[in-house]
Amino acid sequence: MKKRRSAGIITIIIFVLVLFIPSYIAIASYDKTENKPPEVEDATMLNVSDINGAKFNFTDEDADGKAIIDLFSQMISGSTRVDELPVNDGTPCYLVSFSIGETEKLYQFYFSKNADSYFVDKDAKVFRIPTEKASAFLNTPYAASLFNVSSAPTLVLNGTSLLPNSIRWKFRTTQGGELVEVDPKSLKTSVDTQTATSDGSLDLVFDMVPNHTVVVITDENGKEIYNGAFINDELSKLSGELKIKESTVLHVSLEAEWNETETLDYSGKAKYEFNVDFAAPAVFSLGEGTVTRGGIVLLTAKNVKDASKITFTSSPALTSGTKTITPTFYSDGKNSAALIMIDCNTENTEYEFTVSYGAVTQTLKLKVEGRTYRSGYTSSVSAAIAQSHRSAAALSAFDNMIKSQLSKTSNVPLWDGKFGYSIDEANPSYALGFGHTRTITSTGESYQNMVVDYYVAAGSDIIAVQNGKVIYVGVADYPGKFVIVDHGLGLFSVYLHLGDYTVKEGDTVEKGDVIGSAGTSGFIAATGANHSIMYVQNGEAFCGYELEEKGIPGSN
Repeated sequence: MKKRRSAGIITIIIFVLVLFIPSYIAIASYDKTENKPPEVEDATMLNVSDINGAKFNFTDEDADGKAIIDLFSQMISGSTRVDELPVNDGTPCYLVSFSIGETEKLYQFYFSKNADSYFVDKDAKVFRIPTEKASAFLNTPYAASLFNVSSAPTLVLNGTSLLPNSIRWKFRTTQGGELVEVDPKSLKTSVDTQTATSDGSLDLVFDMVPNHTVVVITDENGKEIYNGAFINDELSKLSGELKIKESTVLHVSLEAEWNETETLDYSGKAKYEFNVDFAAPAVFSLGEGTVTRGGIVLLTAKNVKDASKITFTSSPALTSGTKTITPTFYSDGKNSAALIMIDCNTENTEYEFTVSYGAVTQTLKLKVEGRTYRSGYTSSVSAAIAQSHRSAAALSAFDNMIKSQLSKTSNVPLWDGKFGYSIDEANPSYALGFGHTRTITSTGESYQNMVVDYYVAAGSDIIAVQNGKVIYVGVADYPGKFVIVDHGLGLFSVYLHLGDYTVKEGDTVEKGDVIGSAGTSGFIAATGANHSIMYVQNGEAFCGYELEEKGIPGSN
């Protein structure tokens, strides 16, 4: 009985084994197939794109092409399946395409110089490449994009990068290894003539210092004006040897060589051809060496095309009240200029300006003469008028309005000669001059007068003090009805307390043209009609007396 039972159990076990073994075999076979590297040994063509986008095409019809196809085939056939790619997303990779008959197989290869290398197939399966096969590829010219020293040297002229017109370059993949010549397809070269601009200097800088450099320079007529050789980093001396004083375009031919040594990881020869558009060196000058407190002086910058590249410092610092100010330079496309305002309350008797553009730096000195401002003046204007028309909010709104018009200023001077008066009288009657202190008796407030006040009859003509363009016509609490005329370079004349206007925005006016009539609008500090004129430079009020006496020195 026991023998029969044992025989039955054995029969069942055999039956189960017979039933499930094929499944186990199938699973094992499936797992082996899933992890098996792709088969590409029959490929006849290989296309490779490196991490810089350079493309290489190989066929089995020539020995070199067949060797690269075989190397990539061996990298694939000897690989091992892994769970994931141990590199960050976005890591640059080689794009590789095998052609097998009519079939194309695509892969992404991730090579590492110091660690394992991998590839990913179209199904996103990841395989580790045998180290010796990856190393073999790293010693080919097609691995150049993986090495910094394989890139062509960078030549920079005054901030402009220049490409070689022709170059041969070698690099070392391992310490002590052989230098490998870079495939020309991996090196960026220039076909067209390159042009760089210069402010008078010729600062040529390589990121990889060549051992020997020859520079030949010809003028616009093809005449050779310079021929010199430099060793190692001596190329920096070229700018000092070649002094350009006039605007011109020169042609530069440069040949550089990096010698092959046991320790240097690169060597090669490169030739550069390019033009340099030279501008004559910048020249800075002040229209006058002396200015009175509260006045302005013109600073001109000849041979300066781009005003934004001018740097300016002042010792001591220029101020307006409690603010530190920096002059704004305006350009006409060839030269630049700035009007410099000197604070009416400065205690400094001399300023030293340092101005730079490109290779040029100049120091200019300006003496400041004193001007006396008096106090003790009073105004009987009512508290209601003072509080409504000369409040902090009203003054701030007026200040912001003027500054908002700066974008409309002309880049060139519009004035011509001396400035005139804003009222049509040979001997104007002053209510209060610029810079003096007035006290409002009804409120007790004292303030420094930053305009010039005139006594005028209501309806009197108010005229332009100089040629310019009307950029604003409007009304506000403090100035009442007012007009702003731009004279260029951020210089405005502002006509306050008008009764009416005779101009509109956009009108061009000449010195003496009527722009409105005297009235009583806004903050009037005297009884009856009163007119005030304000001179503003880049949003800051200044004294215009010297403009009436002699104009702006250096501008004509």
